[in-house]
Amino acid sequence: MNIELEEVLSHEAFRRAGPIVRAGAAFVPGRQVRWVHSSEVMDIAPLLSGGELLLTGGVELAAATAEQRRQYIRDLAARSIAALGIESGGPLKTIPADLIQTAEAHELPLIELRKVAPFVQIAQSINSLLVTRSVDLLRQADVLSQKLAAELANGGGLKELLQLLASQIPADVTVLDGAGAVIEQAMAPATAETQSDIEFPPLEFDISQRGTVTASLRLSPKTDGDSSWAQVVGERAASILALALHGRHAPDLVDVAGKELVRSILGGVQGQRLRQLCRTAGMDPDDQFVVVLGRPLGAGCRWAGVERLVRKYRTKAIVYVQQQEMVAVAALPAKGSRARRATMLSELKAGVVDQPQVLVVGPVSAGIADAARSLAETRLTFDLAPAGTGPGSVIDADAFVIERLASQATGDEAIHHVVDELLGGLIAHDDSRRSRLLETFDEWLASGCNTAETARAMHLERQSLYNRLEKIFELIGGDPRGTDRLAGLHLAARLGRYLRSS
Repeated sequence: MNIELEEVLSHEAFRRAGPIVRAGAAFVPGRQVRWVHSSEVMDIAPLLSGGELLLTGGVELAAATAEQRRQYIRDLAARSIAALGIESGGPLKTIPADLIQTAEAHELPLIELRKVAPFVQIAQSINSLLVTRSVDLLRQADVLSQKLAAELANGGGLKELLQLLASQIPADVTVLDGAGAVIEQAMAPATAETQSDIEFPPLEFDISQRGTVTASLRLSPKTDGDSSWAQVVGERAASILALALHGRHAPDLVDVAGKELVRSILGGVQGQRLRQLCRTAGMDPDDQFVVVLGRPLGAGCRWAGVERLVRKYRTKAIVYVQQQEMVAVAALPAKGSRARRATMLSELKAGVVDQPQVLVVGPVSAGIADAARSLAETRLTFDLAPAGTGPGSVIDADAFVIERLASQATGDEAIHHVVDELLGGLIAHDDSRRSRLLETFDEWLASGCNTAETARAMHLERQSLYNRLEKIFELIGGDPRGTDRLAGLHLAARLGRYLRSS
């Protein structure tokens, strides 16, 4: 359940703090707040999941440099928080212009709190309101779920269930198969409210049968307002629709074998049984395979769209969901397997942008017997991914080969020696100055020493990056471009970031 930012700004508890919007005023209307949180920590962004109204007294901001303040805003905007409220008059006498300009540029509403802001009282008041409305919403959804169950028990089919949903939300309701083809649909009843020319974003939900995603439910709301109602109804309705679909689209032997194949890989089964299940599922056990692992990062996570992308170009794939984790095992052609994996990786990155999930595309396995190793390396990549990896991220396990090897190496002492030998001075500078030179150096090397690309990736002004590089070269003994030192320094930078995050 969300609440509009405009309503929060007009709430009595919030008005006592004398709020005034200093940046991003154009983006306040329609902005949804999921929770109110307060913190003085500058590196809070990785701990946020989006939709928060963040309140701060400005203690750390007052002591930070202009660049650190700009990075703070960029990081918060990247996490899609609803707004930032900063108390002025205390440690932070006024809101610095660099904060306002950066917030405006990144479409982040920045609210100055001109009076002493009772953060605890504000958070309790708004969050209590959110909880109360969420409870009411769940009660309404329970009533609708009971209606759907009763319709199903009385002999109603998929069409009747969708018609009931369409009238109660109201929304156009469609059930799609794994390939995206329409199985059944129902339109919202024509009323004055539903005749609007405005198109609202559709919501999609997985329909799973015994752990396998077999279809998806798409809701296209016809009225304005918070999408929480449609979200809660869709989540509840999916399980009931799975029962209605069972008799109409019961899993065949291939589907059952595919599900059992993934379960066997998860359980570490080897030998002839694994090969037999693979053949029954319609795949050659001697083909090459790739594992795609997905984990949710919030409500509304769905996997049907991922399944369609994985199966594109007639790729045979099995998608299995267990305990909030999605595991897909996809067969690759004997020739061009690396190219097919690269295409799949690229399309997944384009297809799941802003979705509340993170995916990892694992290494290619030589035959189904090697799929368990690929799965283990894929899970390891999840553990090694940078803190704060945001929703809609697709991680390439091949990009973490160095970290995967380092995490399994027995000679940790030797790794530390290599890093200290080549980058000890740089790391010491980061520790004493709270700077980000190691991260900057690694990003610059990973881009092929492309300054413009690094500046974009790190949200830095070009001159700021030049200044950092100048300091880096001073600390490591000169510009490494065109020298034999480049490969070793890149290895040390990657290992150094791994050691600091582990």
